[in-house]
Amino acid sequence: MGRISTLATIAATCVALLISGCATTGSSGRAGSQSTSTHPTTGDSGAAAAATPEQQARLAVKALLGAFVPPPGAKRLAGQPASAQGRLGSVASFGSGDEAQETTWWLAPGEAQDLLGWEGAHLPRPFTSSFSSNGGGPGSRDWIYTQAYARPASGAVTHQYLIVSVTDVAGGQVAIRVDADAAWQPVRPASEKVPASAKVVTITLVSGMGMSGKKLPRSATITDPAVTGRIAALINSLKVSTALKGVPCPPGFSVLELTFRAIPGGPALAVARGPEACSVMEFTVAGKPQPPLFADGTTVQQILTLAGLHWKLS
Repeated sequence: MGRISTLATIAATCVALLISGCATTGSSGRAGSQSTSTHPTTGDSGAAAAATPEQQARLAVKALLGAFVPPPGAKRLAGQPASAQGRLGSVASFGSGDEAQETTWWLAPGEAQDLLGWEGAHLPRPFTSSFSSNGGGPGSRDWIYTQAYARPASGAVTHQYLIVSVTDVAGGQVAIRVDADAAWQPVRPASEKVPASAKVVTITLVSGMGMSGKKLPRSATITDPAVTGRIAALINSLKVSTALKGVPCPPGFSVLELTFRAIPGGPALAVARGPEACSVMEFTVAGKPQPPLFADGTTVQQILTLAGLHWKLS
């Protein structure tokens, strides 16, 4: 129950912080995978600056684990202690694959809640308290207490969490699970952008915020290659969305569809549609779906301004 509560809290946090986004992960960057760190290191800032976004996230994970302060008498373990009876076996997950995560295990004397409070008081700056949860079986000693601590985004790393989960076990001991989690902002290769051959763009208002029952303006086709190029550059500058999948979000924006072509009436080279719920803009190149992009109401207005369109969207 503790981990389920944690995931629900993470979901709420992600909806509120969509720009930084959230992701699902394991250390391989694929959903469901996980590794256990055995020798966490911090890495130096020079190495991080020269690293790829994924490498920066992996360096951040090592640094997060290295920042954990073992409580007095704590013993490092290779895996979850048997006395925890599997209560710390699952890990909260996010919504994409652009995330690195590692786990360490500890056993320490004391009481779970007291130990969690001790850890919060001894973590170095700039950690700040983030989401928390607790829950478990009918017995109070079956409960799991979880507290996450955040570090500021850095470089390509969009979020960094150190998540400490504890549960009381036999013999006056506390089983401790420490998860380090860091997500990175994916880089869009040229194959995931509007091609340079696009010289024409057709803009359609699919839906307007507050325009229910009103007539939508006709689609507009821009044939000036310079204007089309500026609109394409805007789409190409958008970041890949890292919004949490499966979490309901209010739409809140007008939705545009942009179809880029080489010539009027030619085949679609790329299509962008959005922003939909969670500020997500769907994007295809030559009919093939690409990673969704992050866009919001300001993106819609920028597109209309570049195109010289004065549509009333409400």
